[in-house]
Amino acid sequence: MEKAIQVILDNVIYVPKCGNPGSLIVYGSNAYPILAFETSSVIFAAAEYGKGRVFVTSHELYLDSFVNYPKDFGKLWSNIKRWLTNGEFVADDQIRNLSEFESVREIIQSKIKIIKWPGNLNKSEIFINQLKKYVENGGAIMCGICPWGWLNNSHGKSLEDMSLNKFLSQMGICLSSIIPKIDSNYIKTKNNRALNSHFINNVKLLESNMNQSVHLQSFFINSISYLPNETAFQTLDQLQKILYKYIIFNYKPTFETNVTDPIGRALLNIAAKLYQKYSICGIKCRAPNIEEFPSCILLTPETLSSTISIKSKYDEFHFTGYYLPPGITGNITVLEGNPTGWEVRIGSHTDDLIAMNSLKRWPCITSNLKLRKTLSITSAFGGLIYLESPKGNSTLKLKFDSVVQAPHFDVTIPETLRNWTENSQASSPWAELSGKYVSICVPSASIRKLKNPSGALNIWDQIIKANHDLRGTNVENTWRERIVVDIQPNGNFIHAGYPIVVFYSFANVLFDKEKILTHCWSIIHEFGHNIQRLCWVPEGTTEALANLFAFHSIETISSKRTWDKFMNENFDEKIILDFELKNFSREEWLKNEKISLYLYIQLLKAFGWNSFKMLFREYESIANKKEIFKTETDKWDQFIIRFSNIVGLNVTPLFYFWGIAFSDKCNSSLNDLTPWLPNDSITKLLPERVKYCRKNYNFMLYGNESMYTSFQDYY
Repeated sequence: MEKAIQVILDNVIYVPKCGNPGSLIVYGSNAYPILAFETSSVIFAAAEYGKGRVFVTSHELYLDSFVNYPKDFGKLWSNIKRWLTNGEFVADDQIRNLSEFESVREIIQSKIKIIKWPGNLNKSEIFINQLKKYVENGGAIMCGICPWGWLNNSHGKSLEDMSLNKFLSQMGICLSSIIPKIDSNYIKTKNNRALNSHFINNVKLLESNMNQSVHLQSFFINSISYLPNETAFQTLDQLQKILYKYIIFNYKPTFETNVTDPIGRALLNIAAKLYQKYSICGIKCRAPNIEEFPSCILLTPETLSSTISIKSKYDEFHFTGYYLPPGITGNITVLEGNPTGWEVRIGSHTDDLIAMNSLKRWPCITSNLKLRKTLSITSAFGGLIYLESPKGNSTLKLKFDSVVQAPHFDVTIPETLRNWTENSQASSPWAELSGKYVSICVPSASIRKLKNPSGALNIWDQIIKANHDLRGTNVENTWRERIVVDIQPNGNFIHAGYPIVVFYSFANVLFDKEKILTHCWSIIHEFGHNIQRLCWVPEGTTEALANLFAFHSIETISSKRTWDKFMNENFDEKIILDFELKNFSREEWLKNEKISLYLYIQLLKAFGWNSFKMLFREYESIANKKEIFKTETDKWDQFIIRFSNIVGLNVTPLFYFWGIAFSDKCNSSLNDLTPWLPNDSITKLLPERVKYCRKNYNFMLYGNESMYTSFQDYY
């Protein structure tokens, strides 16, 4: 490797940056990183294959720049040609583009010295194999492509589909979509990190000194997923043995024994990515120390075969009703329907914890595979089996073999209700229970004694339905929401998303009808986040608007005005007085979202829920018009103008009161409406601010009830 670097970079002080290069991964025994900006960011690489040689760049612009810019590339170009031909002199007219040839036979007959292959040129599998033979017999090829650029222009494809990547993988080099951060226009060769950028060499380095794991983890994490599936076991086997041996005796993430040691976290991070790759490649193995989480059942579980049908309209998860134990191989056969666009997911715990400073569980424990007509599935961690559907109407009938029954309840599948008493005792450690609009994944132990989940699921369904009712969308025209119980949500916080991820402690209340509305506020709040549209969420209001939707959900189901209770029990005068002392600064507004919640409650108290329903329905008709929501001021303008026209009063004084920036156009467009400011506990708290507002607006202070009643019966 060092000899190749010395020859190619001989007397080269710097290499100009061409475009925004991608990254190469070098793992073959006769493949060499030549120029690396930083570890795992290889810009140039080379390989010897049989009697021939290959040189590759991570951007196709280099291929022409070598010739067209001799001042910058003359010495480097001369060195590359010399290395490719093992010391021969090569004139530029002895180099031809691969696109000029229909067959490898023509290349051989032309007797040219070097073939140039821009990576966006596609070739057949037969051609690639013949070209490999050409190199093996002494041919020379220089090639290049920007991997991330190719992906951006190749919708629906992966790097595995690229002809050049298929060719290079046989030389011990593969492409990566990672974009290295290169701030300078020149890469100085004195800073070359090539010697630290070979995969196998770094495996040996880790084996000799496990303390290197912290330094090497980004290299391995960024490299493993891109390695060719066909050679993954050969490339990763030694690394897997090293990691397994060290982790099983030293690091066990659990509820009680968090892994905080940087070395331990780095090793778990690397191993987790390796096991994900093994799953994709169908390599059967079992991760160490998973007894507590995601937990596992007997080493030789009782498996079964079964057939299911799934219909889908949206891109969402569909629970199959089955669990795959760790280290076991299951099989899926598509009996009817087109599997294109469908994927199989093993495991429900999708949070990636690689960036966490403390680990209670393995950082990555799910894996995704493209569904095919026949597919073998395996996972080092095990997990519930899901199918992920593409957008659009689709139906599949599938047969599952060598899988384990999981507790499964779905209000839309009557037999799951009839069989619940027996099915709730199925041996899978995880269960999935679904209402019409939500699916909830919990530890099976928490639902073993649950007689009928329908009542609790109905409450969760009503929460989802209430959110759509407020936003003005049809709950029937979207995917089911999801909740997953996890020992460690990412960031150590409950968070929104698909799925909403919650702590283990919630497993005991998610199906308790008496406690959902009182003990699950944080989850209801996260559903509020999931329903948000960016166009009506200005900065500093994200949490407040999620709370607004949570208030509405609870009031819809229980008739309890929790927002009123919030103002009576949690109203914090100090926050408002401090905001005044800090001159209603934007920084303070962004820092404390309780302030914006007070604003929305003032509007709610004065005009009721129907004013917001009318507003959000207007937004649904313009949500895709990004040109009217370019700035934060645009967002506030749209809110103020539309809300004012709905209630028939100019509400700009209230926003002026809170120091919110809106445009003069917004102000002037509402001149025909009476200016309005509420006469409530907040405005009474700041009389000087009210006087300040009066200087700009001639308004009366209004009470609340007369405004509210005019909207009571709108919906």
